[in-house]
Amino acid sequence: MLAAQFPLLVGSIQGFKAVDRHMAELFHVLSASPGQRLVKLALPSALPYLFAACKIAAPLAVLGALFGDWAGGDRGIGMMMVYAMFSFDAPVVWMTILFVCGMALAGYTVVAVLEALVVRWDTGGKVGG
Repeated sequence: MLAAQFPLLVGSIQGFKAVDRHMAELFHVLSASPGQRLVKLALPSALPYLFAACKIAAPLAVLGALFGDWAGGDRGIGMMMVYAMFSFDAPVVWMTILFVCGMALAGYTVVAVLEALVVRWDTGGKVGG
């Protein structure tokens, strides 16, 4: 979704700029290939930034889809909400709001669980030290 593009771009740029200068010099001295630099140096240092960006982007993607439904959709949860608002059907409006919040929370939770699994795998099971 277009709404999620900016946080992902900013998080990616910050993450890949967060490579330790001394480690980059070491990889240069050891004649590491660009692929090795990416996989073994840049990506592990960028993972916290990428996961933070994904945690922000997941709910924004749901919100962007909802706005897309409002702006020009003929079906979908956004149009269901609009039709319910104009017919003064408050329970349906609240149901759609809670459903959208649940979808956003589910997206955030999936990214948070993936982050916990990847961080634990990346540190060899020694989380926090």
